[in-house]
Amino acid sequence: MDFSDDPAADFLSREREQLGDLINDDEIPAANDFNMSNDDFELINNEINQADSQANELADDLSGMSFISSQPIKTEEKVVPEKIRIWKENSEKMLLEKDRLEQEAREALRESAQKEMDDWKNKYFEQLEKTKAMNRTAEDEFRHSDTNGSTETKNVWESIANLCDFSSKGPKNTKDASRIRQIFLQMKTSPPTKVN
Repeated sequence: MDFSDDPAADFLSREREQLGDLINDDEIPAANDFNMSNDDFELINNEINQADSQANELADDLSGMSFISSQPIKTEEKVVPEKIRIWKENSEKMLLEKDRLEQEAREALRESAQKEMDDWKNKYFEQLEKTKAMNRTAEDEFRHSDTNGSTETKNVWESIANLCDFSSKGPKNTKDASRIRQIFLQMKTSPPTKVN
């Protein structure tokens, strides 16, 4: 190996030329001060090669190993002040009590809702049966009145008026039928004459 063209010596000489008057020449070692023989460089290269081979052997040894520890990592338990511990216990008790009360209120609400639904269904079916019974009796009365009386003498509007309920009492959710009531009553009292 020929080290006559030493790049470090070239670099130092260039730096000395550029910084000549700024730096004292006594402080910068000359390139010739670094006298290294070929044996020195070979020794350094051998040490580098040995370090590289040891690193490769270590890497090969570690490649088959698992880095997950079978023992749990011990962490230090934090010491909680007494006041905070008491506050947490009281908070947990209070939250559990609130959850219990909420669950009881929810169950009570479900029971009352079920009872209301049952009551409503019972009232609905009772009203439905009453309405069916009233309609049957009204239908029977109508049939008996038609068969007993003569239909020729009866005014057609009078029979229609008998079928209609003209009482102002009725369910509140029905439409206002006062105008049609007036027309039916007027037709009943003064029927229109037949036009031939």
